[in-house]
Amino acid sequence: EGFHDIMPDFRQKLAASGKNEASQKDLIKALYTIIMSMSQERVDSILNPLINGLAKQSFTKDDREFWVLKADKEYTKDGHIDRGIFSIYLLNLIHLRYGEAMYLGAGELHAYLEGVGMECMAGSDNVLRGGLTPKHVDIEELLNVLTFNSGKPDILNPVKTSETEALYETPAKEFMLSVIEVSLEKPHKNTGLHSADSLIVMEGEVEIRTNKETLRLRKGETVIIPAILGEYEITGEAMLYKVSVPAK
Repeated sequence: EGFHDIMPDFRQKLAASGKNEASQKDLIKALYTIIMSMSQERVDSILNPLINGLAKQSFTKDDREFWVLKADKEYTKDGHIDRGIFSIYLLNLIHLRYGEAMYLGAGELHAYLEGVGMECMAGSDNVLRGGLTPKHVDIEELLNVLTFNSGKPDILNPVKTSETEALYETPAKEFMLSVIEVSLEKPHKNTGLHSADSLIVMEGEVEIRTNKETLRLRKGETVIIPAILGEYEITGEAMLYKVSVPAK
């Protein structure tokens, strides 16, 4: 209810848009534009009562309000509240379990909250911020590139491509992410045709053999295997992630 004055007719316009995706995008963009463009004084006047009220209650990590209070504690400076807190109510709250992943296309607003994860992304010259940061927020450019899509992203689980490798299937044309699990009985053999493969050991230790040399890697260590080296083999007891380039 404290957000009602930001855009009083938002719910009526949303209902009127029905299932028209273009109308919904325009409406969400209009709301987000107001949020990102309003004065700091107005941000404080709206969020202060909300946060003061939430501070008297208890929440779990499954509640958006838990993250609102955490963000306020970390990013409120000199009594001024970070407007990025509004986005907590606009975004999906997603809990990824061990081994799960999700794919976000370019222009999707997102925030990492807690835990250990690996982010794989295509080359970019315009990583833009939407708040919850002490760094500069380029509001005009942010509004230009965001998609304002609605809906939840699919949770991805790897699909087996061999005895030792499983692929996270995404529409990305720039990269592929897979997980490799090896044991003493099941080494991983990569064919001679591959891109520049980037490997990171998440658990255990491995030996990687190419036609040029043998390399031992421990947990947390990484290596790039150039395509020119051709076939390679991974042995040991370990779990690794591999980032490669799809064949054209």
